[in-house]
Order: sequence, then C-alpha cells, then structure tokens
Amino acid sequence: MRIIIEYNRDDLNRIQYPVIVEGWNKIKSGRIHRAFEAEFSEKERVTLSRFYPILRRWYLEKGTPEKAQIGVQTYNLLIRAANFFGTI
Repeated sequence: MRIIIEYNRDDLNRIQYPVIVEGWNKIKSGRIHRAFEAEFSEKERVTLSRFYPILRRWYLEKGTPEKAQIGVQTYNLLIRAANFFGTI
C-alpha cells in the first residue's frame, strides 16, 4: 500500500533538492556512476529520473511550491539522494 502525504514548503526544503539537481549530471562519469548504481536499486533510479525534471523546475524556474503530495517512500528516497549527491 502506498501512503501519500501532502508536504508543506518547509518539508520540501528539507529534501535539499538543489543538491540533487546540481549533482545529477555527475552520475554519467565512471566512478560516480558506479557508486550511484551501487547505492540505488533500478526502481529507485527510475523514480529519481522521473522526479529530476520536477525538482529542476522547482529549483530553476518556479521555486518551492507551497505544498506537494509525495509518497512517504519517495520522500525518503529523495532525502537519501540528496545525501548521496552531497557527498560526491
């Protein structure tokens, strides 16, 4: 069962999504690509690639929305991804 929660702006800013956007192009290089594949499953990589355009739009065009509905697992995955990109 998938649980979806409506997050407010403060919760969305806790994701640190600009770190994901800034680091996304680095996953094409060898060492970082291997680390990315080791850290995230295929399903998680697909989810991240699906969310990247949304996060990019928030970061570069529209700003953080007042609220957004995101699944709990996806929210936690985005936090993990921000931690990953923050350490590479």
